[in-house]
Amino acid sequence: MSFLLRPLSALAASCWLLGIQPAAAQAPQPTPPKAVYTYIDHPPQLAGKGGVPAISAAVQQQLAYPPRALRDGVAGRVFVDVLVSTDGAVSEAKVVKGLRPDCDSAAVAAVQRLPRLSPPRMNGRAVYYSFTLPVVFQAPAAASKP
Repeated sequence: MSFLLRPLSALAASCWLLGIQPAAAQAPQPTPPKAVYTYIDHPPQLAGKGGVPAISAAVQQQLAYPPRALRDGVAGRVFVDVLVSTDGAVSEAKVVKGLRPDCDSAAVAAVQRLPRLSPPRMNGRAVYYSFTLPVVFQAPAAASKP
């Protein structure tokens, strides 16, 4: 019986040296990345109409101007990359070009508060869609000047 164990232990040692693991111990293969479109036939819509301009207007309505930025008179744009999933939910929102940290956080929060959109479609099927949305910060005092 010991004559059978010697080749097995040599095989195990060889596998260990080569970094080969038994099939049960191997990590599962990662799922392939999802295809994300930047141009599609039917972009997501808010409440069935309006497209990206309506989404932008909804984000502006949801925007909570950071008190410190308001006090400092900060104005400008934060560009947020938005990923809409196949079910119309905003699955990711990240700042591409920021203004300052408090404004960046407020812009991302406003985008994440969007309600579920109509699913983006390409060739009749729901797809992931990515687009960049400018979020405008304009202090009320700056808005009233001509």
